[in-house]
Amino acid sequence: MPRNFAAIERGGSSVDDAARDVMRSRMTRPTLLSPDEVQPNPDNPRYANDDPEVVELAETFKTAGQLQAAIIISLDQYLEFYPERASVMGPAPWVTMIGNRRRAAAALAGCLLKVQVADDVETAQAFEDRVLIENIQRKNVPPLLEAAQLRRRLDRPGETLRSVAGAIGKSH
Repeated sequence: MPRNFAAIERGGSSVDDAARDVMRSRMTRPTLLSPDEVQPNPDNPRYANDDPEVVELAETFKTAGQLQAAIIISLDQYLEFYPERASVMGPAPWVTMIGNRRRAAAALAGCLLKVQVADDVETAQAFEDRVLIENIQRKNVPPLLEAAQLRRRLDRPGETLRSVAGAIGKSH
């Protein structure tokens, strides 16, 4: 498939309609974006930009990649819900609905952000409900189960506290 999507869109290429549709789909429903193309949800109830855990998450992005996509909506849709916030929003065309920490970690790690466009959010209330559900339903692994998994990893040949900590993005 040709890589010059701009030429395809201008009709400067003899690519068939299927390739043109794929290109348009990637623009309207991206799966990977630069973190600069996504702005944080200003009302996220959890983490601030200076959260030290974001540094740890960025380290895991470098070693294991991003395991779960951030959920985004277009800036236009966000401003439809919250027109009064236009003055505080930046120029990035997408807004994080779920995954502010992932967006910040991807920026810190210097990698692309895996995203999923939420195209079924039709109201501000639905947007807020999803953010609330995501944050309330998130549960940490119980400490004893976490310790058992860490012990299992530490028992591998050649592993040390430092190597395990580095692999999971935590301090030893």
